[in-house]
Amino acid sequence: VPGNLVISAHSGAHSFDASLMNMSHVVNHFSFGKRLSARMLHEVKRLTPYLGGSTDRLTGTAYITRQGDENANVT
Repeated sequence: VPGNLVISAHSGAHSFDASLMNMSHVVNHFSFGKRLSARMLHEVKRLTPYLGGSTDRLTGTAYITRQGDENANVT
């Protein structure tokens, strides 16, 4: 199912200056639902190229915010 995941820094007790925030992060693992058995995971990965999709696309992905980055998407 297509969708978006938004990570937002906020607090009821603090005020943030978005230009001073560093929201850099690394995704080590991201999943939904029950853990698949090794056999089932092998089958899913084997069939994925034929389904036009992908699994585990975020694993190992780094999102680095650099000072002055206008596209940091801090909300």
